Amino acid sequence: MLYCSGTTRHNFSTDGSPHCRNHHPASSPLRIGRPTRTVCCDRRDILRNASVLHLRQPYDEPVGSIQGNRCASGIWSRTGHRSNSTILAIRSESSPVATGKSNAVNDALTDYLRENKRKRFIYIPNRGNAGDAFLTHATYQLFRRLGLSYDIGSLSEQHPRETIICGGGGNLIPAYTDIATFIKRNKDVWHEFILLPHTVRGHPELLRSLDSNCYIFCREEPSLAFVKSHAIRANVLSANDMAFHWHPEETIRSASELWRKRPADAVRRYCGDIRLWWQDRSSRAIRTTKSLNAFRTDVEKTTLPLPSDNVDISRMYAVPNLTPSNTLSVTYRMMKLIGAFDLINTNRLHVGIMAALMGKEVNLYDNNYGKNRDVFQYSLHTFSKVNWCESASNLGASTPETEHSIASAHNGITL
Repeated sequence: MLYCSGTTRHNFSTDGSPHCRNHHPASSPLRIGRPTRTVCCDRRDILRNASVLHLRQPYDEPVGSIQGNRCASGIWSRTGHRSNSTILAIRSESSPVATGKSNAVNDALTDYLRENKRKRFIYIPNRGNAGDAFLTHATYQLFRRLGLSYDIGSLSEQHPRETIICGGGGNLIPAYTDIATFIKRNKDVWHEFILLPHTVRGHPELLRSLDSNCYIFCREEPSLAFVKSHAIRANVLSANDMAFHWHPEETIRSASELWRKRPADAVRRYCGDIRLWWQDRSSRAIRTTKSLNAFRTDVEKTTLPLPSDNVDISRMYAVPNLTPSNTLSVTYRMMKLIGAFDLINTNRLHVGIMAALMGKEVNLYDNNYGKNRDVFQYSLHTFSKVNWCESASNLGASTPETEHSIASAHNGITL
């Protein structure tokens, strides 16, 4: 549920949720102001059972004005202004987040947003699965860090005379029409249009209709070449997938903030975890080992034989509305689950990206039209623990060290 006081602008906490009580109509855009800089955490250790993430809270009272520091060991930490303040750390020195391997911070998209930060715009989240929720959460984080002001709109609406930023992903292919339909509805009335990093494989006539007030960012080389060949008047640039802008320590801190300020929401979302687990538990016996098999079961699935313990977590955790609080919840759930394993076998692109950013070993397989291979060659190949796989030969038959349900990975979830 979105909350709104009825005014035209809101300040958001680190979880992206406004601090007001009146229900906001679902059909209206949510107006978002510049984010607050004070971060508060309570003493609850919401990740006490995670294998790679740890939150230490030495004080009962909140700590504000948290600033980031890079430790000599390569561990990211957040340290408050007092001598014995809250510390938030990613516990894996080999993690790309810890070692700074992600090169998305200074790409062409970030430069463009910095140059245009004075503009107010409409942000249109892409529809999709939990992977789309994850990259949308990373997008909200980037907007917050850059101090951008924006409204949240919908793919079903028209926004005349507005600057529109449309969410990243893989929606401009023949199998999907959501963003293509939105562009057709708005292209004659918008002021400016920015498409966040995308895989593009179709809709050539639509691309040819785009003018010089359009900026199309592509997340890999084949899409860049395809769009340049058709959108001859638009501005076409390359940039990393939005998920590479994810800061996991911000997610952990935001989850703690949400639990402290909105405990009823936390209980409701925890009950949702139980429901999701029971659906999965009742359909198959899940055996967990040190490896997680998370392969697609949707329209982009391949002929790869599914392991008997496969869990399509992107489909399982999907939510219909990609609001700041919903995307925080989904991202945290995915973090908690992936954090319980050492090896991730997947052809879900954003499961692979999240696992890579958490320092996990990843065996990444292709989807049915090649986007995973292209993003791997453009971005993920720089991660030493991410392996490209052509076949299922290295899946093999695993012997479980512990036989229990997938819900054991959710112990302690309060979001």
